[in-house]
Amino acid sequence: MKKGVVFAIVASVAGVFAIAFCVAFLYMFFILKPQEAELECREFKLHYAPSAENGVADVEKSWAVVEERLASLGAEEISSAISASDCSVSARVTYGGDWELVRQTMTAGGNLSVWETYSAHEFKNELLPALVAIGKEGTADGADNPLLSALKDSSVYGMASFFVHVADTAEVSARLSSEYARELLPRDLCFSWSVSTVPGIDDCVELYLLKRVNGAPAMSGSLVKRAKRTYDSQRSPLVEVQLLSFAAEQFRELSSRNIDRAIAIVIDGRVYSAPVVRSEISAGRFQIPGDFARDEVDLMAAILSHGPLPGTFSILDETACE
Repeated sequence: MKKGVVFAIVASVAGVFAIAFCVAFLYMFFILKPQEAELECREFKLHYAPSAENGVADVEKSWAVVEERLASLGAEEISSAISASDCSVSARVTYGGDWELVRQTMTAGGNLSVWETYSAHEFKNELLPALVAIGKEGTADGADNPLLSALKDSSVYGMASFFVHVADTAEVSARLSSEYARELLPRDLCFSWSVSTVPGIDDCVELYLLKRVNGAPAMSGSLVKRAKRTYDSQRSPLVEVQLLSFAAEQFRELSSRNIDRAIAIVIDGRVYSAPVVRSEISAGRFQIPGDFARDEVDLMAAILSHGPLPGTFSILDETACE
């Protein structure tokens, strides 16, 4: 008798738990299930400007690359009419996400380059006197050096870099690009800004001192075999880039001569990552980490996977489809 009562109680409790589990599952499936983004159609009018090296407007080839990017991003029903005579494109795109990503996908050049950088030691011993002189130009005797005041040293072992308030970037760029600066600074020196503000520091971007190799980036051009989103150990999204075979060999040589120094990953003139090389990299792949949202990572992967454009598109008009 007692065994029957115990069995009945256990069965009742188990039944309650089963019902509660089913209710929770149905709630999560129907109520908490992510809603699919509503598709929207927009029409764009774009103008294409070929690069100086290209000379001839290859608008059809470039737009085909943009369509591949848009498809990778998740756009649907892409249609277009191209006019090679005036380098224009009329495009209709259906998409269910952030339209700013579509705009960036259309207008990004997708130019990936890899640069050697100046080390903190080289900065202090070779570049600092020149920067002092550049900052003093045009300032009163005894006044603060505006250039050095704007540069907040953020150098680490193997790389020279600086935090700069966004409000000061125009003046810093103007001073470093002046004729006087070009006379004092090494010919192989150029500079580039970080693509985004510095995490945890309000309204600051990072300035990197890059080094040309034979007058150019260490690597540039059509380098990428594929790019995709992946995650680091903290489950933060990042881009993993697989290089073409010839570029993989170039990257191996670059990494081998820059051990314990930083190399900068630059896309369309902005630094996305500048890791310090710890050993030779022979796998032909690297990652681009950073404080990026998942959508930003997908955008980078879509742009890099299909190679750079020989020119650039600009959006002239954007309207909702009728």
